[in-house]
Order: sequence, then C-alpha cells, then structure tokens
Amino acid sequence: MSDGEDTGRARDRLKQLRAFCHAARLESMSKAADHLSLTQPAVSQQVRALEKEFSATFFERRGPRIVLTPAGESLYHIAMPLVRGMDRLPDTFTEVFGDETSGEVRVVAGMTASTFLLPQYLRDFRTSYPGVRISLRTTGLAEGLRLLYDREVDFSLGAVESLPEGLEFHPFRESRYVLITHPDHPLTRVGEASPRDIAAWPLILPRRGTSARAAAELVARHFGTHLKVAVETGGWTVIKSFVERDVGIAFVPDICVGEQDPVRIVPTEERIADQIRPMSYGAVVYRPEFLPLAARRLIQTMVPDFPNAPL
Repeated sequence: MSDGEDTGRARDRLKQLRAFCHAARLESMSKAADHLSLTQPAVSQQVRALEKEFSATFFERRGPRIVLTPAGESLYHIAMPLVRGMDRLPDTFTEVFGDETSGEVRVVAGMTASTFLLPQYLRDFRTSYPGVRISLRTTGLAEGLRLLYDREVDFSLGAVESLPEGLEFHPFRESRYVLITHPDHPLTRVGEASPRDIAAWPLILPRRGTSARAAAELVARHFGTHLKVAVETGGWTVIKSFVERDVGIAFVPDICVGEQDPVRIVPTEERIADQIRPMSYGAVVYRPEFLPLAARRLIQTMVPDFPNAPL
C-alpha cells in the first residue's frame, strides 16, 4: 500500500470515528449528522464502514434512540479522547508551543461547589489567565458524571463518595457539617449542644435520598432521638434562608456559611461530630492526559499537585 493510500485510510478512519463518537454521545444518527453538518445517511455509512472493519456491531436501537453495545462502549472510551484531541489540535499546539493558555474550559459542578467553592478559585485563575473563557454547567452528580463520560465537559467539581471505573478524584477541600441557628436562638446559650438539645427543635432538612439527609437520620438513630422536621427542601442557600428567618435549625457544610451570613454556628458535643463524616470536595477527571492546558491550569489552582501533561 502506498503512502497516499495509508494517508487516505487514516483520514477516512478519523471521519468514521468522529461520526461514531458523536452518534454515541447524542444517541442519534440524525443528531450526529446535524452536529457534523452531514446528512444522516452519510453518518450511518461511516458507522457501518467502521463496524465492517472491526467485524462488530456498535449500536442497537431502542425505540427512537440508539444505544451502544458492549463492543461499542469499548470503542467509545478508546476513541472519544482521540476525536476530542484531534478536534482541538490547533488550540493544543498554540498552548504548548506558543506558551499560551487560552481557549475555553468546560466545567460541570454541583450547586454547592458552584456557589461556595468555585468563585474564589476562578477569581485567582482569571487574574493569571484572563484570556480563558469558563463555561460552567450546574447540575446533579449523576448528570455531571455522564457529561464527563461523554466528553461534554473537561472535568467535574463536587463532593464524591464513590466513583465509576475509569474516573479519577483529586480532592482539595474537606468540609465538616456545622449546626446553624438564628442569632437569637436559645441554643446559642447552651455552650455545646447535645443530641437531646438538638432534638427539641424543628429542623430544616435536605430532601430524602440525599447523603446529607441520610447523615442526619443516622445520627438521630445512633442517639435514640427523633427528627422534628419543619421543612424539607433542596439547596444549602435555601436551607440557610429558612434558618435566618428562625423557621428551624439545620446542619450544613461549613463552606456554606460566611462571616456575613445572619446565622450563628452553634458548637455541638464532640460525639455528634464523630458520627457525621466530613465531605471531601475535589475535581473528577477522565483520562487526565487529554485535558486541555487551560483546564489543567484551573485544576492546579485548586489542586496544586495535579500533574502536568506527560510529554
């Protein structure tokens, strides 16, 4: 085979892999075609050519969607970083050889990390790299990890207790739960609040099914007390707003409480803190060697020992 034929075959394979990866990501041949400015038959033909070369079936149809087969899953995880890398090759070249950190960093984060953690690091990052744009999506953990797997974002930011295979967690901040009350609440005058003291007052609690709600229920069971639930809601900012208005008391991560907040942190007995595990916040990445330089620099603002890209 001549050099020209080798080059042509490599170019065709890149087109096929790009069509395959975007069809997998979007779960649709037609949506992939729109994304790539191609026709739907052209995308389907590229995928069929790839299946013929590998003697495998990569998709199966489920109603209006297409989903990956096990063989398709394997190829997707191998090929998607390569496709993303080729798509942003000009930016990468400029960053590495032009000694310039530029472009866009795509981040997904939970509401807590977006509100109470990321802004302080972005301020420092923007001072050092004013030419970088930050695209932030705020969503739940499961959706954030899906976006990361699909290479829709560069990294995820938040508190993670367990991770799916293939992802790396780089922690940078630990947050413990603290008890907050209205500034004039009677608990502010008891010294260290005991489980019995806390059980006497209505609580503002996260919704059922959250790790924070499970922690509160675990502590109550451990000390043989019952929770008096005043309000069930979502979001630490909302919970704090109810405490500010003296609707109830609440346990919240300490990163959510600022000096200017009109609430009071009430010390609790050490045995209570021993039952509530601190939350560890960090950056979640997939295949860190494929991270854009700007994304790597932002992570290093938070995680100073995060590694540089291998040469």
